[in-house]
Amino acid sequence: MNCRICGSGCTPVFNLGYQPISNEYYDPRSNNEVHYPLEMFFCNSCKFIQIDEVVKATDIFVESYPYASSMSDSWLKHCSDYTDYMIERFGLRSGDYVMEIASNDGYLLKFFNSRGLKVKGVEPAGGVAKIAIANGIDTDIEFFNTEYANRKSGGVSPKVIVANNVIAHNPNVDDFAHGIGIMMGYETVFTVEFPHLYQLIKQYQFDTIYHEHYSYFSLKAIMTLLEKNGMTVFDVQELPTHGGSLRVFAKNSGSKAHEVNYDNIKAVLDKEMEAKLYDMETYEQFFKDIQKIKFSTVSFLIEQKRLGKRVVAYGAPAKGNTFLNYCGIRDDLIEYTVDRSEFKVGKVLPGSRIPISNPSRIMVDTPDYIFILPWNIKKEIMGLFNLSECKFVTAIPELNVT
Repeated sequence: MNCRICGSGCTPVFNLGYQPISNEYYDPRSNNEVHYPLEMFFCNSCKFIQIDEVVKATDIFVESYPYASSMSDSWLKHCSDYTDYMIERFGLRSGDYVMEIASNDGYLLKFFNSRGLKVKGVEPAGGVAKIAIANGIDTDIEFFNTEYANRKSGGVSPKVIVANNVIAHNPNVDDFAHGIGIMMGYETVFTVEFPHLYQLIKQYQFDTIYHEHYSYFSLKAIMTLLEKNGMTVFDVQELPTHGGSLRVFAKNSGSKAHEVNYDNIKAVLDKEMEAKLYDMETYEQFFKDIQKIKFSTVSFLIEQKRLGKRVVAYGAPAKGNTFLNYCGIRDDLIEYTVDRSEFKVGKVLPGSRIPISNPSRIMVDTPDYIFILPWNIKKEIMGLFNLSECKFVTAIPELNVT
């Protein structure tokens, strides 16, 4: 394949096998699953890490797309804190215009709206977008791209454009970034959050690799992309969300409205260089290391089965499906999982076919182990249960029983 940032040739570095679409959940009677290759590529020129577009984005972000970020209390707090921070740092006032791309069910924009700001969401998945609209959040149900930006630009520019955990979901990142550039005014701040490639490699977060995530960004890669499309990165923050993310701040390249924080930018770039994120050998070694996680997890689950222990899971995140399917774990080793999302309860996980129940079932069954699939909110999940004899299991970055 050719790199989606610079167009140069790419080299395959490892393969997680054939996997289903991670955010598709099935009726237990359905046999319509399709599995696709999940292979990681390294750009020989700009060093960008990506997978091929074997599944079209239009086949993933459909009306029934089930992901709703508002199901996590810790993520809602993150969004509330972000709102307060942006209002204070950039002096946002009542009536200022905030646009969010991939606005989901409107969970973030509701915080801005409650503070008197004008908001606009752009969300292609009709199911969650309609929830936002029902809650009073002005939302366009369509994909954000250059064509959309050309139609919507002109007049008052947004003071803030937000793109949280979406840029990796877009197979046409150059077109996406070009659209952002079109929407940018002189004073506009563009903030983009994404799981940091540095943490993926250092913490063995291979389960965050799935067909919905076409790209895996370092700071170097996002700077290359944004600069190519008329923007300048002026600050970066490291965040704990999603196992370790970056929040990147960008402005129109011709703007002097926001001072560049060279120290923050250099610190992250130095960290990436030290971790050898720009070397292909790093990813070859990474694959050897994650095989050890697979073997230790499967061995643990088989041993619990032999001892007659009951193991269930918490959560039905996309990352959990990559993990389960790469490891070959099915309902003979994990009886069921539970999830708060009404879109998922009563269905089965793709590939593994593990059934999804309501969280209340765990309190009735009192299992011996709860395997936490969304390990990034482990503390939040552990706080939901008061089961003295139950232990909690996570497998990233290594098998841990608490």
